[in-house]
Amino acid sequence: SAGKITLRMSVGIHSGEFDFFLVGDSHRELIVAGPAATRTVEMESAASAGQILLSPETAAAIPAFNRGRAIGPGMLLKGSCEAPVTEYRTATSPTEDLAQFVPVALCQLLLGGEVQPEHRPATVAFLHFHDIDTLIESGGCDDAAQRLDALVRSVQEAVDQRGVTFLGTDISADGGKIILTAGVPSTTGNDEEQMLLALRQVVSGSPALPVSIGVNWGPVFSGEIGTPYRRTYTVMGDTVNLAARLMAKAPAGEIYATSGVLEGSRTTFETTELEPFMVKGKKLPVEAVSVGDPMGSRGAQGGAGIPLIGRDDELNRISAAWEKARGGSGQMVEISAEAGMGKSRLLEEFLATSQPDSVVTAECRLYQAATAYFPFRALLRGLWALEELDIQEYEMALFNLVKSKAPQLAPWLSLIGLPLGLEIRESTEVKQLEDQFRPARTLAAVSELLVATVTSPTVFIIEDTHWMDEPSRDLLAGLLSELGHRPWMIILTRRPGDDGFVAPYESEVTTIPLQPLGLDQAKDLIYRATEDSPLPPQQVERLARQAQGRPLFLVELLQTLRSSGSLEEIPQSVEAMIAARIDTLPLADRNILRRVSVLGAGFNLEHTASVLDQDETDPGWQTRTVRRLSDFLTLDRVGWVQFNHALIRDVAYAGLPFRTRQDLHARVGDSIFAACDGRPEEFAELLSLHYFYAGRWSRSWLFSQMAGDRAKEIYANHEAAAFYERALQSANRLDWVEPPDRARVLTDLARVQYEAGLYEEAMIALRQAIRLLSDDPVARADRRLDLARSYQRMGALSQALRETALGLKLVEQSDLPEARRATARLRALRTGLLSDQFRPRMALKVGLQAVEEAEAIGEMDALARAYTKIDEAYQILGQRDQAIHEERALEIFEELGDLPGILLLAINLGVQAYADGRWDHAIAMYSKAQEVSRRSGNISAEGAATANLGEVLISQG
Repeated sequence: SAGKITLRMSVGIHSGEFDFFLVGDSHRELIVAGPAATRTVEMESAASAGQILLSPETAAAIPAFNRGRAIGPGMLLKGSCEAPVTEYRTATSPTEDLAQFVPVALCQLLLGGEVQPEHRPATVAFLHFHDIDTLIESGGCDDAAQRLDALVRSVQEAVDQRGVTFLGTDISADGGKIILTAGVPSTTGNDEEQMLLALRQVVSGSPALPVSIGVNWGPVFSGEIGTPYRRTYTVMGDTVNLAARLMAKAPAGEIYATSGVLEGSRTTFETTELEPFMVKGKKLPVEAVSVGDPMGSRGAQGGAGIPLIGRDDELNRISAAWEKARGGSGQMVEISAEAGMGKSRLLEEFLATSQPDSVVTAECRLYQAATAYFPFRALLRGLWALEELDIQEYEMALFNLVKSKAPQLAPWLSLIGLPLGLEIRESTEVKQLEDQFRPARTLAAVSELLVATVTSPTVFIIEDTHWMDEPSRDLLAGLLSELGHRPWMIILTRRPGDDGFVAPYESEVTTIPLQPLGLDQAKDLIYRATEDSPLPPQQVERLARQAQGRPLFLVELLQTLRSSGSLEEIPQSVEAMIAARIDTLPLADRNILRRVSVLGAGFNLEHTASVLDQDETDPGWQTRTVRRLSDFLTLDRVGWVQFNHALIRDVAYAGLPFRTRQDLHARVGDSIFAACDGRPEEFAELLSLHYFYAGRWSRSWLFSQMAGDRAKEIYANHEAAAFYERALQSANRLDWVEPPDRARVLTDLARVQYEAGLYEEAMIALRQAIRLLSDDPVARADRRLDLARSYQRMGALSQALRETALGLKLVEQSDLPEARRATARLRALRTGLLSDQFRPRMALKVGLQAVEEAEAIGEMDALARAYTKIDEAYQILGQRDQAIHEERALEIFEELGDLPGILLLAINLGVQAYADGRWDHAIAMYSKAQEVSRRSGNISAEGAATANLGEVLISQG
């Protein structure tokens, strides 16, 4: 939490004659604009927080004692205003369809049920229209009304057809603002693209009033606000504020956008980079671009350089179809899959392995879905080598092509030019052709020219056919009828559904639906994609599960991991796709999915009662609720509910308001605690999580320590570290937690971080612990010991020796038993450090002191470590006959249950026994190392022990 926030406001008031405009088509919008509105905005802008600034006209209408000092264009309100209270009169209205006054997208939302507040990623645009004051003053309200109505209608037309929400309007100087959102209240999965296309349509359509536009992408808070009798659906947050600042900077006729908007759009646009500029509310300059016309489409990430895994059958089917096509039996292949399944990557692999001599490609584009024959322009121009020609050369080249290859088609040249985007003067034959026969004659002419010009095996690729325009669909269907005896293969890609062109079920058509990769296939893909810098197995497992079997998800998650070092951040494109799926649910079910996400990626069915309103009279309500959400949740026979994919849970959870999350976590924690039957430690992990996110710091402190201790006992070091960090964060909010208690948890945290190989993090925790232990020299000495071990593991032996020296200074002069034990431990470690520096004589001297001290005080761990390093020093000096202590050290470690110590000595003793030809002893030591490494979860050590054991057995025959 950022803590408590005080909201402040400024007020501007003006009295006079105002102009109201009721405009628009798909819904009726009431807009306040004109000179009086401008005057009100001037007052508000000049007022500071906590001030009410009156225009001279308003000031003249109130008592003199309420008029304060002058500020800028107005006068402050002073004191309290007394005014007679009049009766509120309820308006009597004729029966009207009130839905006509609510924007289309909001009307659909409000009719769907109770609207819950949400956090959502969204694209927000502010459109500022200008010159209203001038129009009213020069031509009266009628001209202004007509222009304003035309502008609002054009905006509504652009946004309604693209799923963008006309959120509302606002007052502004010399005009007004229109606020648009995409992704709120629901998302289509390509919100940035839809918003930019809608805005370009408005700007390029010669708007009736000058407009300046700012657009931004990011997180927003959305929901209803207001009193019960007047409520508004709105969005709030920094994303909204920055969009408004961009609008204020943009000149008339331009769209200023941040990079996040363009990065999320598959359609690419002409852009002009702007000099970074400062805006209110931002410490650093804002970087933005001016957005021009659409240019093309960003190629789908096929995962170039990523191996193709799990698609052998699909690749073989495409290759088999190509072999038939090469033999003169034309084929069509349709690859159907949701975004991210790897359609483009599959095509890359086919082209790389088959290497066809002739390939022509085209794509359907969202912003050209209404442009006749759009994909065929690129396809035919590429096929007939017309791409680089200007318009005059273009027409002549087509004429020459027809003359040389199919002269009988000369009368139909203007029809052949249609799918190429050419306007060629019509022949007499074409003029005489009735309109209803033109499409068929066009198809026949284009098909005949293709037959004449494409005689060798050729691959035609058309991508995203779900966006194909109707004339192109008819032309493609006609070409399919000509396919049977041609050496052509037409490959189509699309998303599932009935939009655009859908391949028919015919013998020469192969339909390939791509399914998600299996978990093992996803892991194999990660291993092969990260051969140069392998990931830990835990990260591979988590990454594979998060990707949901979609190769594109996996590639983008892998890129996020490499750039940020974390898998907590969900890539923008992945989040949009999942959010679009969630938004297909009715409002009530969407809210249920978000609330159960508090329970985690998997949970017991009975726990849903703690986050949902329970119907006590209906015992089957929980089961039916979960099964109704079967696209997102799976329920097994024993009552365990699992989100189908962890990312679905993460996106659903991210949408919950923070206060709702806190309340639900508290309810879940209390429910689990009440049902634990006096054994809360068995549920410590869940209680830690829920009480932490509920802000119940005392219980979070307690159960996070318990959970960390339980994880440490089973060598789940990463998990233990997370619990200890959670405990420390909780302690920061509790005044009664004493420094020694914090230091103890910091020490536990450092030790599990050390075991996990996080040495720098461990040293940070240890230094914090040392600062907290100013009154306990023995504990500080032990922390110095831990620091030295971290330096030793990092190879920084001099720093490690320095830490042991600092530790010895703290305790050497004390005769207390605890101090003598610490002295023994520090000297035992110094022995090892000196041995590691190849200073065996000094190591022997310090080691014998450590043995003497350890034996005297009974510090067995230090004794075993000193024994081990003394033997090592003897071996370095060539005195192996005196190296007789390691067997005793191993016995001590076994008595203490010190698995790392047992493992190290077992391997060392196995190596020595093998070198001496003592086969049975070597086998016993390697077997012990194998068993201990398995118990401690040390996979690499287990592998090494197993390999050494195998080598001994082979040597023994």
